[in-house]
Amino acid sequence: MAGKLRKSHIPGVRIWQLVEEIPEGCSTPDFEQKPVTLALPEGKNAVFRAVVCGEPRPEVCWQNSKGDLSDSSKYKISSSPGSKEHVLQINKLTGEDTDLYRCTAVNAYGEAACSARLTVIEVGFRKNRKRHREPQEDLRKELMDFRKLLKKRAPPAPKKKMDLEQIWQLLMTADRKDYEQICLKYGIVDYRGMLRRLQEMKKEQEDKMAQYINAISSLRHIRITKDGIAKFDLELDLKDSQSKIYLYKDGEMIPYGFNNQTRHFLRWLEKRYEFRIQDLRPEDSGIYQVKVEDAVVFSTELEASAIPPRVLVPLAETHCEEQGDAVFECTLSSPCPSAAWHFRHRLLHPSEKYEVFVSPDGLTHRLVVRGACFSDMGPYSLGTGLYTSSAWLVVEAGKDKDLQSTSADHQLQSRRGGKDGRLDIYGERRDATRSSTSRYKPGTGSFSKDARGPMGHFFQGLADMEVQQGEAATLSCTLTSDLGPGTWFKDGVKLTAQDGVIFKQDGLMHSLFITHVQGTQAGRYTFVASDQQSEATLTVQDSPTIAPDVTEKLTEPLVVKAGKPIQTYP
Repeated sequence: MAGKLRKSHIPGVRIWQLVEEIPEGCSTPDFEQKPVTLALPEGKNAVFRAVVCGEPRPEVCWQNSKGDLSDSSKYKISSSPGSKEHVLQINKLTGEDTDLYRCTAVNAYGEAACSARLTVIEVGFRKNRKRHREPQEDLRKELMDFRKLLKKRAPPAPKKKMDLEQIWQLLMTADRKDYEQICLKYGIVDYRGMLRRLQEMKKEQEDKMAQYINAISSLRHIRITKDGIAKFDLELDLKDSQSKIYLYKDGEMIPYGFNNQTRHFLRWLEKRYEFRIQDLRPEDSGIYQVKVEDAVVFSTELEASAIPPRVLVPLAETHCEEQGDAVFECTLSSPCPSAAWHFRHRLLHPSEKYEVFVSPDGLTHRLVVRGACFSDMGPYSLGTGLYTSSAWLVVEAGKDKDLQSTSADHQLQSRRGGKDGRLDIYGERRDATRSSTSRYKPGTGSFSKDARGPMGHFFQGLADMEVQQGEAATLSCTLTSDLGPGTWFKDGVKLTAQDGVIFKQDGLMHSLFITHVQGTQAGRYTFVASDQQSEATLTVQDSPTIAPDVTEKLTEPLVVKAGKPIQTYP
């Protein structure tokens, strides 16, 4: 494309300026928010959102690699009049919808474009079925069939083909103790011949490297940190500080940045060069090479087994009747033999009460809670060491157990947030910022129309409360799924930290803290996440005052006879 390439403040956005000079008050298109990568199960709807700016207002179009999004029943492209937000919705996902989707914004002065990948996951034995509606008999039959399936060994994954030249480059910078392991992995059987050739190649490489570097040392191969970041580093003494350094993966050059705003970035201090890869995914496995100009100076390998598994399909809130069986299910990006189930942070072991299953490919993990009772209500989680997915189990009384239903509702209310000894969604004590004199009114807050009902997006909405002036107040709500950071409003006006409030997010629970409430802070508060919202009213009362003459009288001792009434006068 003709034009000048410009840099956007959003990573991953490319801007082309199509004219030499842009008049004052005009600008090329740009993205204030780009669409994010999605991984969703079949049958769901995918929604990509982009916020575009530019003057004059740019025209926006969506495409995928096939280029055809004309099917209106499948693809819905929309934008509100006067709004910068543009939305692409893909209905009823199938495996064929897995693709790279591109959003392009164009006006008279330039063009901006960015892409986001959609991965559609086939959820094996749970495909196109709703768990909470299936009969218990069908569930038991399915579990028996699944046990038989587990006895069959899953077919081995196809081996990734690697360029032989890359394997030799990997051997040249590998530790000598790792030679045998690398040869076995890539099918090199002539060990002595490998050593002879390796000596010849090392001499050729040293001669080529001598054109650009004085010395290379302290080579450290890829390792994964506890934060899930892969990094490798080396020390280079360059002859020319302007020499270009390139990063390759499996023979293809990878662009990198110099801060953590990009997935691949370089940290450089004097002669020390450290490459980092964050937000690791299975496709990041492979052989990485560092080149100075056209000379390979370092090769290292990121094993697929070393990449921490990610949560692709998280746990969902589960409802079941008392003495029924509850099922939780979670899908990971790669097998994780060490994945563990917890209930209220307590490790669960397989037993007659808790049955644990793993699909043949090692990706889908299932927990069955047998004979659920009211004491089993609470948060369940699956942890992989780095990532965790959590969801609640709600046990409901049967239709003929009205008396027990009241007990269940009371217990559930105490789990989700009663007045005294209130527990949060994770079963822990809430922060004691709500004062003892504050009056909390459960259930008096309101939801948006779409958020109401047991299948709404709010696990617990905001609640109206009364507090005396000068005391602390906390407004909080809990979502059933992650809808983003969310925004707080007071009487329709967006709140910021400059308004004397503190925002906090703990998992799915969003809270607003006011340390010393003033009369001007009374009003209607709203929390908005995506297109869902919950509202509540904060009432501020004046602190009680005592007249000075009354205070003086109360300091004087009062003597009465036993059995006689006591009377004080204001």
